[in-house]
Amino acid sequence: MKIGKINVFLMILISVIMCGCASYGPNRISADRFDYNAAIANSQKVQILLNIVRLRYMDWPMFLNIEQVVSQYTFEQTGTAKAQVRLSNYNQLEAGWIGKYSERPVVMYKPMKGADYMRSMLTPISAGAMLGLVYTGWPSDQMFKTMVHSVNGHRNTQIEEGLQLQPDLSFAHFISVLREYQRRDALEIRVTSNAVKSTRKEKISAQIVFHSDKVNASLKDDLDVVKKLMNLNLATNKYSVIWGAGSFDENTIAIETRSVLQLMVELAATVKVSPEDIAEGCVTKIRPRPKENLSGIKPLMEILSGKEPPKDAFVSCKYRDKWFWIEDTSLDSKKTFSYLTLLLTLGDTGGDAGAQMVITTN
Repeated sequence: MKIGKINVFLMILISVIMCGCASYGPNRISADRFDYNAAIANSQKVQILLNIVRLRYMDWPMFLNIEQVVSQYTFEQTGTAKAQVRLSNYNQLEAGWIGKYSERPVVMYKPMKGADYMRSMLTPISAGAMLGLVYTGWPSDQMFKTMVHSVNGHRNTQIEEGLQLQPDLSFAHFISVLREYQRRDALEIRVTSNAVKSTRKEKISAQIVFHSDKVNASLKDDLDVVKKLMNLNLATNKYSVIWGAGSFDENTIAIETRSVLQLMVELAATVKVSPEDIAEGCVTKIRPRPKENLSGIKPLMEILSGKEPPKDAFVSCKYRDKWFWIEDTSLDSKKTFSYLTLLLTLGDTGGDAGAQMVITTN
């Protein structure tokens, strides 16, 4: 090998090594963002399902929220290359490369407790905030079935001392008409937000307006029936909305929304537990009353269980040496689960830093 060829080879070798020294951090942004996003989202789903199952077994739900993720990288490399040419026509070429890479992600957790727990788990969601979701296009019947306990005193399905009570027919009829008006673009939701100086918070007010000129005569009649059932003024189609547990006046719709914990208690009743656990007294037996479902409202969710892990599940968790899961093909269950996740997001408005747990994951 001639000296010129050796020099060319060395230049190529050094160029390859230097290319490896190019900026590494920007190349990790896309991979890290989506990898951490997927991991955090999946862990949140598992945590929510686990807490629902815990409630079925009379165990208190506990949330550990991820406050911050910090990922540190170290990427070092060194390279050497040299050539020696001897008079004996024996050429000697030496090259070397040493590289070092390390990743040290730090995840900061914060247990939900105290004021944060009260706000996120025990405080009913704002009726105005829920209607704001309907305004953006979320299906009104699903919103009301999931997030609402009663409308003008007419109750949704609920669990009381092991009894699964069916919803009032008037409630079922109300949300059905509401949804039909929404489908025909005849339902108007007016949500306004006003700042309250004394508390420096926003006060949300809302109105529901039915545009009967956009629907057929049959749906107009259905709305009149709902108005009578709900003790609403028949002469108007515009009603103010407030949070309340009963009927107030004929121009107001009182919506009693649920808290996250209330909804989770309702969903816990849908967990299919083994007969052995019921016989041993680990869980209570949920008895439907009445057996006939005259309202047509289906259960909000179905959570299956078994000794073996599921093969194809939307989300699954392990508890008491058993597996619990929601099937990926159960669309209604997945919708309700998404609404619960949304409720937790709406309730997580932040607060004081409080106690934190820092775990280095390497």
